Amino acid sequence: MDTEIENFDYWCPLQSLIYLLTPDLNSNCPLPTEIKINDNKMLEWETLIEINNNVKVGLNWQGSKSNPRVKNNSIDLKFFNSLVKNQSANFISLQKGSALSDIEKYKLESDIINYDLLIDSGSQKFLDTAAIIKFLDLVITTDTSIAHLAGTLGTQTWLLLPKVSDWRWLNTKDETIWYDNFRIYRQKIQGDWSEVFSRVEKDCDQLINNISEIRKT
Repeated sequence: MDTEIENFDYWCPLQSLIYLLTPDLNSNCPLPTEIKINDNKMLEWETLIEINNNVKVGLNWQGSKSNPRVKNNSIDLKFFNSLVKNQSANFISLQKGSALSDIEKYKLESDIINYDLLIDSGSQKFLDTAAIIKFLDLVITTDTSIAHLAGTLGTQTWLLLPKVSDWRWLNTKDETIWYDNFRIYRQKIQGDWSEVFSRVEKDCDQLINNISEIRKT
């Protein structure tokens, strides 16, 4: 039943909300909230991470299984197999939970560094993960909390998305309005990760070579 409401400050037709609430890609979004990283954690992980001049790449390939969209936020680790063979880089797992068993499953123990027992084992989660990410040159991740943490911390982040992804990433751009340090790799065909990783591997090898050359000088 139609009801007249007289006491209001603003009125807007329902269909106009789509236009008003759609982000303006030409305007600047607010900067991410600054995160203060524990100084002691930074010292701890500097000792472990900075063991050589290799490029440091963090990997996260599976979202929480409690998320009903976990299939869209997860990638089989087998797709990373060729990527992690580059000897000029150290590939570091940022993964937690049962997905870590995939490292052994695909015999990648010598290619992916797994600090699981040392990461975020206390009551304050993400303290170690945040410190690790600050020492990385690149984070490659699916659409999980790791993506937002890396984006907020300013570390270069490559986000792997299915063709049909969460609305916040829009659907056509390889960049995002939320973080300046992001590059999006989106499926061209739903379910096809092979094509995505052909681009990721090529770009990652190029990045690793460039950084390696700079560090030699």
